Amino acid sequence: MSLLQNCGMSAAAFNRYSFARALRAGDSSRFGVDLKEDREAEIARAIECARDLTGLTDYVDVTVAGKSCVSYSEYPITLVLRSLANNIKYRNHVKMPSRQDIVKGVIQSFKDATPMAAHRRDIKSFYESIPLDIIKDRLIGTATLSPSATKSPFGKSGMSVSA
Repeated sequence: MSLLQNCGMSAAAFNRYSFARALRAGDSSRFGVDLKEDREAEIARAIECARDLTGLTDYVDVTVAGKSCVSYSEYPITLVLRSLANNIKYRNHVKMPSRQDIVKGVIQSFKDATPMAAHRRDIKSFYESIPLDIIKDRLIGTATLSPSATKSPFGKSGMSVSA
């Protein structure tokens, strides 16, 4: 039984276009493939993998943040799973919010005057180009944050925002 029949999806879920959309910039180094030279061959391998489910049995169980996860090391299987996820998002009209959408939502929530607390502790990974020292100094030096937000669980090192 093919993955298409198993999931009740049309052939459009796994075509050259859907696999080309599943390619990512760091895949060549991560999976040891040369997408500049072998792009079409890798897409063809992914199409074959989608027709045969036996490759999905070769996985590694890993635990991430206390949760059991499955990891695949074969590139065609990764492309199949990415394409499948994209198809499910498309068919169910799921829209993943961008950073701009998230920021707009936070600003709107602050304007709504609803009592709440918003914590974004990993500022550096969310905003790559933000000057962290200036932001930390401004946040610690104002009454914007509650006293518990400026206390670090590791002693007197100040606010527990990661940098």
